Amino acid sequence: MKLFQIILLITFTTSFVQAQNKFRKDYNHFSICNLETDEWTEWEDGDNTFVFNSNANGDITHYRGNGDIVVFKKISDPKVDYLKNEYSRYQTVKVLDEDGYTCTIQLFDDEKKGLKIIYSNLIIQFSRY
Repeated sequence: MKLFQIILLITFTTSFVQAQNKFRKDYNHFSICNLETDEWTEWEDGDNTFVFNSNANGDITHYRGNGDIVVFKKISDPKVDYLKNEYSRYQTVKVLDEDGYTCTIQLFDDEKKGLKIIYSNLIIQFSRY
């Protein structure tokens, strides 16, 4: 096979595999932590949906309850880890938000722990309970 054909085949296969891995997570509550004061807000009601691997790049699309849509551009491969002293598994991925800020999205297997968007000065946590 010619080199061009091999590259085309690899590109098509990678895009196809990523598209198959598309999945969504729905949350009905959120809370915000100010990292300077280490204080969390009370849990608030709010419908939020996250679609993972929403395109060939593996980006994450956030559908907010008010109708806004935010796309987080994936800039790292996901990493799997566990909370210390617990068996709670989570994945993290570095992303770029629409304003050009880098943050981390942390997705827990446990829907009560949910998902966190972690910036340098705040954390937004989404939960389903």
